[in-house]
Amino acid sequence: MPSTSKKLSPDLHIVLEGGQRAYAPGETVIGRVERRYPVTCPLAIVTVSLYGRATTIAPGTKSDDLGQLKLIDGDLNTHEVFQGPLHIPKRESQEWPFVIEIPTHIDPRSLPRQATGDEEWTFLPLPRDQGILGTLPPSFEGSSYLSYAHVEYWVQATLNLLGQAHSGRATALLPILVSPLHLGPPITDMGLQFASKLHHVNSFHLSPARPNNPLSTSDKFKRIFKPRTPVPFTFDMEVGFPSRIQLDNPNPIPFQLRAIPKETESDSDTRRMPETLKLKTVDLIVATHVHTRNKDGSESWTLKTNLQTERATSSQYNQYEIPIAKDQPPLDIGREINLKVKLEPADDSYKTYLRPMFETYNIRISHSLRWSVRYEIAGKVLEAEASQAIQVLPPSGDGQENPAAPPPSYETSQSMTRPPHYDGSDSGITREDIKVVK
Repeated sequence: MPSTSKKLSPDLHIVLEGGQRAYAPGETVIGRVERRYPVTCPLAIVTVSLYGRATTIAPGTKSDDLGQLKLIDGDLNTHEVFQGPLHIPKRESQEWPFVIEIPTHIDPRSLPRQATGDEEWTFLPLPRDQGILGTLPPSFEGSSYLSYAHVEYWVQATLNLLGQAHSGRATALLPILVSPLHLGPPITDMGLQFASKLHHVNSFHLSPARPNNPLSTSDKFKRIFKPRTPVPFTFDMEVGFPSRIQLDNPNPIPFQLRAIPKETESDSDTRRMPETLKLKTVDLIVATHVHTRNKDGSESWTLKTNLQTERATSSQYNQYEIPIAKDQPPLDIGREINLKVKLEPADDSYKTYLRPMFETYNIRISHSLRWSVRYEIAGKVLEAEASQAIQVLPPSGDGQENPAAPPPSYETSQSMTRPPHYDGSDSGITREDIKVVK
């Protein structure tokens, strides 16, 4: 099912105040309806309605019961802005102002009553009464092959001309974007979590005072005529990554790196330890997981957003060094490159941009962060990578909590407890290797 398209003409036109297109739940849509075509009619009625729906389509979808859910029923949100005789001469126009408030919650009257078996095909239970339901989900559009998910809202104006000699109907449609509910002040704690990767490095480059210098001629002859195995340098690469990201947050997103040498090495071996590792690249990708349900089944797919950190951290353009010590602060590459994620400008498409998490009856949006770090020591390039579920939160408001829908507290104390190391090959660690530290 295609999304609702803009429909404007001289017969009927909708103009929003200040050209605004994006609104938060609880905000007011202010605008006017215009007629730019001549007409004379003894009775005209102009109405303005607000509509919202969440649509899902999967391969083989047949029913519309839960594939398309009304979030705002326009029939229940219609305002009459004019009624009376209408005369518009040639080269003139007539306009009627309107004000519509966007609700903060889904009206249960817009949804079908829950029946036996419906709970299997919805993420949230359908209403059995007329109580207040969940918050209004933000605008969203995502697709993959034959699957489709769309949350859309639009203003509709209707002009009915009534009379024996003059009758007719004109309609105008204007899509709007509904932004997520604001959380209040920007969060300062992004829920830093830690993972580590164990590395063993054997190299003559790790001789004292020459951690990354080329081998001397003497060392090269020693390797040829008197081969020996150097004592390995063993360390944990500790990665600190956020468990939540807030769009448009003015604070940089933390992403910390530090190498911690193993304590089992002798003092003589410790003298072989280099002071830093050379960072090669950091690659961060946020995956948006789209889950849909309706009576014909369920579908899931993933949309990826690259945070564009690879070039900013590449050793070809910048030289960042990862400290090797327990008692030194880590390299916070997020602060170094001022890593932030914006809520992209509100245009006609929500297809390609990162959107915050939400859950409504037939659509659920969740996220995960995939990170990959490459670094060099003693001429060898090593890598650590993983993927971890995260929260992507909406932008902050003006510092005041929304009283209609108080959000949960995301400000929790940051734990510095570190998980045990995860032994494995140098190819990286997997999702299972991550331990969440709360």
